[in-house]
Amino acid sequence: MTSHRPTVAVHATAAGLESVSEAVTASFADDPVQQWVFAAAADPDAARGRFFRFFIEEYFALGHLYTVSDGGSVRSAGAAMWAPPDRNILQGDRVSDLIALVTELLGDEAIPRLTELARAAEYRPPEPHFYLGILGVAPEHQGEGLGGVLVEPVLDACDRGGFVAHLESSNPRNLGFYERLGFVATDEYRLGGATGPLLTIMRRTPD
Repeated sequence: MTSHRPTVAVHATAAGLESVSEAVTASFADDPVQQWVFAAAADPDAARGRFFRFFIEEYFALGHLYTVSDGGSVRSAGAAMWAPPDRNILQGDRVSDLIALVTELLGDEAIPRLTELARAAEYRPPEPHFYLGILGVAPEHQGEGLGGVLVEPVLDACDRGGFVAHLESSNPRNLGFYERLGFVATDEYRLGGATGPLLTIMRRTPD
């Protein structure tokens, strides 16, 4: 009799980054913040895909980009991407590379949109922490519990090491999911003024 192997989070491989990018890009198709950021793009879906691919490569280099495996095979159904306490995203020339990419995609809207997104850094915890930069599950796999599986390795590491976990939720419908994982909303701000989408700042203290 064949036993069913549990679905677990595994480190993504370089060969799997393209399929990870496709899954994560699709997962944010109806995200309010992403819709706001790329509203001015000629092709918002393609622009969002290039934006996420840029960050996927950044998080992969940090060593905490997870996808899922079941039955011994890796499925790029989604991904969780973290920055650990001793590493920062966008080092050196990569800031300029990001500005150049978003300028290509958005023209004159690039700097205002990036500036609004960058305000999130003001809410980062002062103590060493793991930062959940991106968590996405492809629409056809949502509801399967993969989001919790994807974040489990790092949340377990936070509990073992006594680290805070931090994120900004870009979609109000995800707040309950994060709360069930132990995150608490600590602040919020709107991008682009009173009518813009809401970013909710969330923090999880170690068990």
